[in-house]
Amino acid sequence: MTRKILTRRAGGVLAATGLVLALAACADDQPQPSAGLPAESTAEGEADGGEAATSEETQGAGEAETSEEAAETAEGTAETSEEAAETAEGTAETSEAPETVAAADVEAARAGLAAYLEANMPATPQTSTNIPGCPVIERAALEEALAGAGYPGTSLEGWGTEIEWDEYEGVGEDVIGIVCGGDSDGSPNDSDFGVAAGIIAVDLKGTGAVPEDILGDTELVPGPEGLGGEIASLCQDDTFCLAAWISDDLVLGTVLNTDGASAESARAMLDATLPELLETLAAN
Repeated sequence: MTRKILTRRAGGVLAATGLVLALAACADDQPQPSAGLPAESTAEGEADGGEAATSEETQGAGEAETSEEAAETAEGTAETSEEAAETAEGTAETSEAPETVAAADVEAARAGLAAYLEANMPATPQTSTNIPGCPVIERAALEEALAGAGYPGTSLEGWGTEIEWDEYEGVGEDVIGIVCGGDSDGSPNDSDFGVAAGIIAVDLKGTGAVPEDILGDTELVPGPEGLGGEIASLCQDDTFCLAAWISDDLVLGTVLNTDGASAESARAMLDATLPELLETLAAN
């Protein structure tokens, strides 16, 4: 299975499918003063008066203490409200962080892909390229992902990169991408490939094309937590499947070409390799 065939089959599949925090304040009931009793005699009145004075002093002191406690309580409530507001603000900042990190990852990967294409651009869209290695992922990492997807012991011989240009001419003349691939039979230039697998990377930003132009009406699901984006999983038949991650018009995909291939297997490969795809591309 040549990388060129892998590239064209991948292109064919793509073209065909074309805290809100709420605080409640509670008001405490204030104690009401007791009504005085009438004096029965002058002596009793004086005695009562003395007792009343003492009672009033005690009550006054109690009310002062109660006021101080209320003030302290109010101050504590204010501090608690401030702490809650700070916590809510921190939570909001934390929730925004993954999106910021993902955006930085996407831009770094986009720049890495552009740098690779600039250094290896073929003379014309029809010029064939066959570049050893892959700027998106190491062969061993994709072989490990293949094992996790149900294909243990697969060795991707003939591992290398094909630059796609004429394959995307129907989408836009400025659309250029790459496919890395290899197969298990040890001879990537024949039609017997056993298990073939690879990676697709294409940047549509600024080309006038959008992901729908190459993915069609394929159903999209949310991307991995912390990275965002969207995922499309699709198959051409029961031998060729692709899972693609789309974020800000950058498309990274994993390809599986073998008997019994499934969208689930291609997606498992993508989930296992996506962070590494972004990191490796950014290092170019």
